[in-house]
This record gives sequence, C-alpha cells and structure tokens, in this order.
Amino acid sequence: SDGEIERILRKFILSTPLDNVETKGKNYYFKCLEYDAVLTINSHTLTIITAKRIVKNNPLLKESKRIC
Repeated sequence: SDGEIERILRKFILSTPLDNVETKGKNYYFKCLEYDAVLTINSHTLTIITAKRIVKNNPLLKESKRIC
C-alpha cells in the first residue's frame, strides 16, 4: 500500500547517515548500505525520482562497510 511504501522510504531516509547524502546539481542522493540502495530526491520539490539497488559485487563498494 502507499502508506507502507511511505514508511519504508521514511525509514530509509532517516537511517542514511549525512555523510552518505550527496548533492549533485538539483538532486540529493541518499546511499544506504543497510538497504543496498540509493534514492535520488529532487532538492527543490523533495520528490523521490528513483530508487535503485546497489549491485553487491560492484568492485567500488568492496571496501565499504554497512554504516546505516
């Protein structure tokens, strides 16, 4: 349901450390390794644009630790 999705997204956003929030142009990127995902959020409207899974076998993430 919409309410359940909103609760999951809220938990995702609140559990992402500020160090894992990046601003590029007009978007915020919330990277939470606990959920193995990245949310792209428009910084002006605060609308969620995309939600993508992080590929676990990505060599760029091998040194990353679960921090959220």
